[in-house]
Amino acid sequence: MDRADQIAPDSLSVMLVRAVTLSASAPNVRDRAQGRIDAESAVAGFERALAIQTPTLDRLSEHSRGELLAGLAEGWARLGDTERSRGYLERIVKEMPDTRYQAARAGVARGWAAGGAD
Repeated sequence: MDRADQIAPDSLSVMLVRAVTLSASAPNVRDRAQGRIDAESAVAGFERALAIQTPTLDRLSEHSRGELLAGLAEGWARLGDTERSRGYLERIVKEMPDTRYQAARAGVARGWAAGGAD
C-alpha cells in the first residue's frame, strides 16, 4: 500500500483503501508505536481525501460522505483528539440529517456536548 501511495499519491482510490485498511488494522498492531503511526497515516489519508473531495462533497453518495466523515471522527478519537473528532461528528449530524450516519453519530455528539468523553 505504501508503494501504491508513492506511485499515485493523489489517487482517491489508493488513499481511501489505504486509510480504511490502516484504520481497521491499527488498533490490533502489537507494537503500540507502530499502531499509532498507522492510525496517524490513516487519518492523514482521510484528511487528504476530504480536501480533494470538498468541492463536490455534497454530490457524493450518502455512503461515501458518511464513511469519510465517520472515518475521520473515529480516527481522531482513537488518536485522543476529541475536539477534532467532535467536529466531524457534528458535521455528520448537521450535514447528513435523516441518514443512518446521522442517527448513529447523534447520540455520541450529544453525549460529548453534555460533557461526556464517549
